[in-house]
Amino acid sequence: MTRGSAATCSGGPSTNSAPATLIKLVNAPAPSTSYEYAISTNNALVYWRLNEAVDPSTNPPSYDYIGGGIGTYGSTSLKANGPQPSAFPGFESTNTAVQSTAFDALSVMNVPALYLNTNTVTFTAWIYPLGAQQEFAGLFWWNLRNGTDTANNNSAALFGWRNFGDYGIVNANVPAGPADKYPTYYVYKLLKHFARGGEQVITATSDFNGVAVYAVRDHRSHGVNLLILNKHPTAAPKVRIALHGLQIGHRAEVFQYGIPQDDAARTGIGSADVAHSTAEVDGPTFTWQPGPYSATVIQLSRAGHRDGDHCDRD
Repeated sequence: MTRGSAATCSGGPSTNSAPATLIKLVNAPAPSTSYEYAISTNNALVYWRLNEAVDPSTNPPSYDYIGGGIGTYGSTSLKANGPQPSAFPGFESTNTAVQSTAFDALSVMNVPALYLNTNTVTFTAWIYPLGAQQEFAGLFWWNLRNGTDTANNNSAALFGWRNFGDYGIVNANVPAGPADKYPTYYVYKLLKHFARGGEQVITATSDFNGVAVYAVRDHRSHGVNLLILNKHPTAAPKVRIALHGLQIGHRAEVFQYGIPQDDAARTGIGSADVAHSTAEVDGPTFTWQPGPYSATVIQLSRAGHRDGDHCDRD
């Protein structure tokens, strides 16, 4: 069978019914230095090339060239140039890709369940980010409920009071109470206050390895939203936030999740949910002290602005 053809199969007694269409079959790639050949000879389970002629009006399938798991493009998926030589040797000169838009659930490609019976799996993908800051372009897999596991790395050196691991963000209890929702669940919830679609990523830099900072311009509030991640397990450093080319209001909305909320989930005392408060901010340069192992979103209203806004953290 050649690429682009469909395979059919019939068997048993002769009937007048049409043969059943099973799956698209493709030739194995000829030995070469191509990327496709490298994938096919390294025990991959599935391989979606994402190079079909994407037409949002027809939503063609996305073929799995190894495992037969056919995916479906969303109605707003776009066709774009994929990796091509000479910059990317091993690909065809006409290779294409699918373009998805952040926060647009109709622009993604849905694939069938993989039914993996393992805790170790590797996903690889070629991703070309379109944005000012590459940390905001990525591809990840996660699920709501996966199941607890006590057989892997549960070292006492790891943060947390739970004596198990879980690749999900909520345990199996239904309905899930505060202690059944993991910190990852609450941080996902926190992120809706940072960016929900339509914002513009602006430059944000950090000179401290333990604290990361990100920023978006929020056109709805005419302000800037900051995301501050303190990755240290015990330290709460005082950091100086400098907003260049931006005049902000004095009142900021603050959303935080960290160890106090996780402790509340453990003890049942206090709120395990994302904490919301307000803060007074004196000008475009101010000091903030994020708690250890915490995620903080600061929403800053804008009093005035000029082009070239960016944010630094010292």
